[in-house]
Amino acid sequence: AAAIIVEEGCVLLARNDVDDYYYSVGGAVHMGETSEEAVKREVFEETGMTVDRLQFNKTSFFEPSNTLMVNFACMIEHPEDLKVNEEVDNFKWFTFDEARANIKKNSLAERFLLYYLDHLVK
Repeated sequence: AAAIIVEEGCVLLARNDVDDYYYSVGGAVHMGETSEEAVKREVFEETGMTVDRLQFNKTSFFEPSNTLMVNFACMIEHPEDLKVNEEVDNFKWFTFDEARANIKKNSLAERFLLYYLDHLVK
């Protein structure tokens, strides 16, 4: 399950310093867990923030791992709870236009983000 973390017209992207790109957070759904529970858990594990509301965005088959990825837009309760942990090198808030320009190109994260921005943002 993957998350587009949204707060007041901005998107939070994680940074991979080794490969120098930004991406969205996410991870595997554990046995007995729903996609919604998984994305809430992953957001909390990777950012320290609690998801307040979820909005389904899109699914996409991810050939490299032979998995179906499920994506949600996540609105969070307390953005000030954001903290970097061992799973992520860094985070940065971007405006929607900045997020379009900075997300890893030709990635699943980019496809999910662009779909969200082009179809679901009011």
